[in-house]
Amino acid sequence: MVNLSDSIRRNKKKQAKKVLRESDSVRRAMTDLHRRSKLLGNFAILNSTGFIKIIKKFNKKFSALKGTYADISDGFICGDGKGVRELSENMESLFATWFCDGQVTEAVSVLLPKKGDGLDMDWSQLRLGYRLGMCSILACWVAWDC
Repeated sequence: MVNLSDSIRRNKKKQAKKVLRESDSVRRAMTDLHRRSKLLGNFAILNSTGFIKIIKKFNKKFSALKGTYADISDGFICGDGKGVRELSENMESLFATWFCDGQVTEAVSVLLPKKGDGLDMDWSQLRLGYRLGMCSILACWVAWDC
């Protein structure tokens, strides 16, 4: 009897560890996805703002064609990030339900980026590309002078 109860306890511990690992994996994946969706939303707003400024400058330079693109600039460009904002809000409410006992403000604070949490952007490829670009420019300059 002792061996059977010990094996049942060990099996329950293994299952609990597996569920805990899966829960942590889902939590990290949702955090990463939420951060990326916030970056995408900021990018959409930036694109929308830039396009509106381009249209205004176009209207200023070419006054004869003024109003040609007026229908495009009214919330049509990137949707002003509305779709991404809705996705982020849905993820915040899901995260709050699953991990924060339904408290959305706590979920938002957990989902925000923090320094040193392991979900930082990897800048190694950018640094490598920058260095290789500088080396190629230097090589071209040396070859040009010789």
